[in-house]
Amino acid sequence: MLSPLRAALCAAALSCGLTAQSASFAPFGSASGETFTGQQIQTAGLPQLGATFSLGVSHAIPPFFCLQVLTPYAVWLALGTSKQAWLGVPLPAALPLGFDLLVSVDSVSQTLIFNTTSCPPGATGAFPSPFAVTVPNQPGLIGFQVHAQILMARLGALAGTPPIATNGVTVTVGY
Repeated sequence: MLSPLRAALCAAALSCGLTAQSASFAPFGSASGETFTGQQIQTAGLPQLGATFSLGVSHAIPPFFCLQVLTPYAVWLALGTSKQAWLGVPLPAALPLGFDLLVSVDSVSQTLIFNTTSCPPGATGAFPSPFAVTVPNQPGLIGFQVHAQILMARLGALAGTPPIATNGVTVTVGY
């Protein structure tokens, strides 16, 4: 039987046969679809128990020019427990809409962003509305992994214009 002090130390340091798991993000795959701005998934915060982290989009290449016009974009965050297969289809999967799906779509969040320019959200500065994800304060989630990808489509775009898809990121819940 463990003494109360030793039990507290074991719980705090996870030194009783378990290893501590650091919260982390690990990018994978490549952006696809319309990639002229080099979009990448962007993370902020850490996926720690009881904490909130954010996922958004950054762009490696600034656009040459953007028209000053209000442009609506539909934006989706796909979360999945696999980056190997979804519904029996191997991932990544090239979809007919012109982008690669990198994660199983087990959960989807959607938002509508009205960008003040014709460029994609985040292309000329900070991503305007990142997705906030709160990790429940449940110790059983330590080491749990989920994979994420963000997709964006300009509403009213010409037919055949592919959506914008980021690379993927593996989120590992930790301390």
